[in-house]
Amino acid sequence: MTHHPHNQQQQPQQQPQQQPQQDGQQDALGPIQASLAQAQQACQAQDWSQVIRHCEAAIGHCRQWQSLPAPSEAGALEQPETQPQPETQPAAPRQDLAELYQAKEALFEREGQLDSAVQAYQQALEHGPDHGPDRAELQIKLGDLADRQNQPAAAIAHYQTAIALDPSSSAAQAKLAALLFQQQRWQGAIAHYQQALALGGDKLPPPARTEIQKSLGQACLEWGKQLKAQGQPEAAAGAYLQAVQHQPHLFEAYNRLRYNLLRYEIASDAPILVEIAAVCQTIADKFPQLVPAHVVLGYALTKLGKREAAMDCYRKISDRTTQRLHPQPALWAQAERRSPDYIILGAEKSGTSSLYHYLKRHPAILSPIEKEIDFFDQEYGQGLDWYLAHFPAMPKVGANGTGWRSGETSANYLYSNVAPQRILEHFPQTKLIVLLRDPIERTVSRFNMMVRNGTEKRSFELAIKQEIQALQAATSGDEIQWQALNVNRHLGNSLYYHHLKRWLNHFPREQLLILPSEALFAQPEATLTQIYQQLGLDPSPEQDYPAYNAGTYAPIDPALRQTLAEFLAPPTRQLESLLNCSFNWSL
Repeated sequence: MTHHPHNQQQQPQQQPQQQPQQDGQQDALGPIQASLAQAQQACQAQDWSQVIRHCEAAIGHCRQWQSLPAPSEAGALEQPETQPQPETQPAAPRQDLAELYQAKEALFEREGQLDSAVQAYQQALEHGPDHGPDRAELQIKLGDLADRQNQPAAAIAHYQTAIALDPSSSAAQAKLAALLFQQQRWQGAIAHYQQALALGGDKLPPPARTEIQKSLGQACLEWGKQLKAQGQPEAAAGAYLQAVQHQPHLFEAYNRLRYNLLRYEIASDAPILVEIAAVCQTIADKFPQLVPAHVVLGYALTKLGKREAAMDCYRKISDRTTQRLHPQPALWAQAERRSPDYIILGAEKSGTSSLYHYLKRHPAILSPIEKEIDFFDQEYGQGLDWYLAHFPAMPKVGANGTGWRSGETSANYLYSNVAPQRILEHFPQTKLIVLLRDPIERTVSRFNMMVRNGTEKRSFELAIKQEIQALQAATSGDEIQWQALNVNRHLGNSLYYHHLKRWLNHFPREQLLILPSEALFAQPEATLTQIYQQLGLDPSPEQDYPAYNAGTYAPIDPALRQTLAEFLAPPTRQLESLLNCSFNWSL
């Protein structure tokens, strides 16, 4: 009993210390909940400005709530056991506040207020989680906003920070790679795309994986071009191989392997040849209808000295392709390989690629598996059977009763000093087709092509000056030494008179169908009808006529154009006299 008064005196001393604080903390939650409820109602009504206002109010209440003192540990221990323990203060962790800032940012972003969105995310980081991956997500969002604001350096910094916070983030790797890709920083883009694929693994959605692989393949292709321009052909080939491994249908990579590197710059004993053959074999096995992979495989095998394997590769893909396009088994029962019906000789950069593709669409034309075989100048030593392996086996009678036609396009034949005699020896009746383009435009086009390929380092003005001097020095009367024409090819390939004169020494004029490129460009249907008549074919059904391999380049200086016109006009007049026709070129 003596202690009873003491206990009664102690009880009132404890209650005032704790209960008002707890009641205040509980009361502070009410405005937060009310503001969030109002934000939800405004969101349903799509009143975004009100959503932002109520979210900001909730954030303010959260800050006020966090400023309230927590119950003292000592006071809690002094509570008598008979008294119910007060409920633990409902947690309002930093992340709740961060999530409110993120919601606010999303609304600012929806409203196009990007600066306010950035500020909201920075506040979310300040009040946000300590967990690395969660903070990395906030950095990714800031990177996205910086990218939208055209601030690539800031975006890159945010993505790099995200990767440092969460090295397992595939999304941060992919976004950083995409920005580096835009800046043409190919090595960095390749490295981060590869990381994105490796980290994403099977968790990457198929569309995202496909997009990353597509971009990675393109980055490898562009990096290969840079290596080629730097004089590193084998390293360039390695980059092109990476490109097709990530994007097997990236045709430009195959073309650059076949025509830029394998033909001229990679030696037959280069170790990279074995790798090229292995990679292309794997792709060809996976995609049996993918012609470019088989073409590169066949040529790599050729350079490795595996001629029979190369011919088998060519024949299989050639026959597989034509039989897929014309699935009538009876046609192929007695099919055989035979001589080409026509050969497009050139000129280079004069529309030969477009003509090749237009002719391929004719229902009675079966084309070889590649456009430029270059047999009669570059590959003659491989033998005629190697050449014919590029062509499909030809049925004796076509579906339309007129028979099938086939032919090839090698735009360098026109300039060769040996091709005329070789074609005459093997195929004396073959129709020969030549496209001739305005020589100034052709010269400019070729120069720009060689710059893009990394082969030409001179300015256009210097290149033209040097070539004019060299060609004039090699001129004697009506003749220019063939070697000078062959070396100085920007202008030398535009001196049609000197090249056609050589062909007309071997073939009668009526066997050569010589057409201005401008006619093909302006009136493709009429020009093709003329060619079909020469080949004994009916006109093809109506089709579209897109330009193939068309380049773009800046106009040349008028004074330099005048220099070109003065140099090219005399041989053009000789050409018109030789062919008994006129070309309406700007000379």
